[in-house]
Amino acid sequence: MEQTADAGVFTIGYEGKAADGFVDDLLERGVQILVDVREMPVSRKRGFSKSALSQLVQQAGIEYLHLRALGSPRDSRRKLKESGDFEVFSREYADHLQGNGGSLQELREVIGTGRRTALMCFERDHTRCHRSLLGGALLEEAGGNLAVHHL
Repeated sequence: MEQTADAGVFTIGYEGKAADGFVDDLLERGVQILVDVREMPVSRKRGFSKSALSQLVQQAGIEYLHLRALGSPRDSRRKLKESGDFEVFSREYADHLQGNGGSLQELREVIGTGRRTALMCFERDHTRCHRSLLGGALLEEAGGNLAVHHL
């Protein structure tokens, strides 16, 4: 995959957002592909479960892709909730990514198409979310030739 210095990817969480506002945020930034990186793409929040969300973004002209293997494993999420230790969570997620190279490669290929891509999950604060770790892994692999923008 060839990257240029201005190539980039967005990350976004839907916590505290309404579905329509979430889609508006994506459209404002010209997002063309929304990559759902939740292990379990279900939500109690209206409009954010996989079927409803994919339909909503597709109606707005945004492609939807769910990459389950790039979600944070349930056991790791549980431990983080109990301990609050993001450092341990980060190490576990890095190990998880190493075991899911096929999905990571699929994501690289999506980003490599040049279409504006956003990675999404629940958490509002990207610094306490696996999507920042995923963005960091992509940035490292690209040798710094990839901008990661957290919305």
